[in-house]
Amino acid sequence: MKKSLILALSLFLSLNAFAFDSIRMMTLNTWMIPFLRKDSVARAKIIGQEINNYDLVVLQEAFSAKLRKKIVTATDGNFEDSYVPDLPPQINSGLFAFSKFKITDKNFMPFKNCGGIQCASRKGVQHLRLKLAFRSAFGRV
Repeated sequence: MKKSLILALSLFLSLNAFAFDSIRMMTLNTWMIPFLRKDSVARAKIIGQEINNYDLVVLQEAFSAKLRKKIVTATDGNFEDSYVPDLPPQINSGLFAFSKFKITDKNFMPFKNCGGIQCASRKGVQHLRLKLAFRSAFGRV
């Protein structure tokens, strides 16, 4: 009993010493389908500025390279970004991610079935692996 109590207490203290900082996340459908929507350029700039308030941001329907560039230039530049590029004859997936954490791995898993106009883009799931910073009683590790 004593050994398991000591082990449990040691484990609890270890987990307490290494805790995550809070992570601010946002996901947003930008509604920027391949042809320009009304006020898309102005919205792209606002979205880019808003991204600065978060640690991890995932955008959907960011199809246009011009609008993606507008979003990036409106950020403070403290991000790594990732998007799934075009693979002709399809356009890109519209998924665009920003991370203040280092992106160590990324993958895209396309959906196997689509219908109608949805088949024109590479719909699917983007997977990112991030290197998170830990905080301990002794500072960042």
